[in-house]
Formats: sequence, structure tokens, C-alpha cells
Amino acid sequence: MAVNIDDIKFLAKKLAGLKMKKFSSLSEIKDYYDSLAISLIDLDSKDDQLMDTLKSASKYFNYLNVDDFKTDDQQKLNESKAVISQVAKVLNSILVKWRKEHGNL
Repeated sequence: MAVNIDDIKFLAKKLAGLKMKKFSSLSEIKDYYDSLAISLIDLDSKDDQLMDTLKSASKYFNYLNVDDFKTDDQQKLNESKAVISQVAKVLNSILVKWRKEHGNL
């Protein structure tokens, strides 16, 4: 396994940023996701589960649209945050797997 524990910790912080950051547009969140996905792939591109996880997480973007970020409607904003949180949850599963492989969980 090429992934070390420091890389996992760095990615965990970056993943937390996905949940905590306030995004002002759909393209902004997609750019953040792409950056995170590239970081994950760079660490272990041969991990089939990683690729499946990234595909699964990216499907949640179908639940978002441009108007979700241009509104004052609190319910719509909360729904968007819930979708973003689900993306983070799916991606976190790969970090948990890597931490288990290191015996760090």
C-alpha cells in the first residue's frame, strides 16, 4: 500500500473542508471535489474500490443545480448541504479503509 498515515490525515482535513466550507456556486463545489478526487487517485490509482467510491460520490451532484446556491431559501440551502455531506460521507469510506489497513482504527 502506497498511502501513508500523513497523507490520510491531510485528506481527512481536506474532506472536512468539503462539509464545512460554504460554497457559492455549483462549479466551486465541483472544483473542490475534483481536487480532492485527484489527490485520492494520486495516492492509490490502482485501488478499484477507490474508483467505485469516486463514481458513487459524483452521482450525488445530480441532486444539485445552479439555483441551489443562488437562493435565500434556507430549506434549499440545507438540502444542498445534506447532499454535500453525503458526498463527504461516501468519500470518507475510502479513508476509513486505508486507516484500517494501517491498523490505525
